[in-house]
Amino acid sequence: MFNERINTFETNSSSTHAICITKERNIIVLPDKINFKLTDYGREFQVLREVDEKASFLYTAIMYLNYCNDPDIISINDFYAMFDEINCNFINDGERHYIDGINIIAPVIKRICRNKNKLYRFLFHYNSFIIIGSDERSTDYDKIEDIIIHAEYPNECYYG
Repeated sequence: MFNERINTFETNSSSTHAICITKERNIIVLPDKINFKLTDYGREFQVLREVDEKASFLYTAIMYLNYCNDPDIISINDFYAMFDEINCNFINDGERHYIDGINIIAPVIKRICRNKNKLYRFLFHYNSFIIIGSDERSTDYDKIEDIIIHAEYPNECYYG
């Protein structure tokens, strides 16, 4: 079961995720190239800030949700088209990759992909980031809170 509250999402998963998207709109610099690589994301603590890291996480989520026939997720061809002005390298090894607790972040991924401005702020601004962890380790919550609380700029933050 999925319950969503303003800026909070939760499930019974032990995975924890936080996605913080800056509201700063005028400081986006498009890179010359982006590498989108399918990979697995488990529950080890990670902070993803670099463009290729966030792009790979997003690509993995979209591919997996498409594989699961989620009717509300952007098609992979429409996703590719959102980057037509940037040199992109989509790396797919033919394996099915996953994000532990994908159901936690699926609504946020869908929201990001519906708005190109939000997508670009998410991917290309350093103040936007993803935190992955587990509620099985209380130190992960402490790290997540510390990073989010000290984000001293306007942002949208989703966590669960």
